[in-house]
Amino acid sequence: MPSGRLSSTAPSNDPEFEAALKEVLQVVFKNHPLKANQILTLSSELQRVGVHRLVEEHLEKFEKRGR
Repeated sequence: MPSGRLSSTAPSNDPEFEAALKEVLQVVFKNHPLKANQILTLSSELQRVGVHRLVEEHLEKFEKRGR
């Protein structure tokens, strides 16, 4: 991704997004071996952060339209 930032709204069929996710997973698995419950916790937290970011983006768009 040119911006260096993963979009919270990137479609799952985006090859660049999928490649970036695979790289992140490789780093996590190689450098930080996690147990099953830790992986579930990480997944939950990443989803929470993604949803939070998505809500923030929508609020920003709404505020810009209101000006």
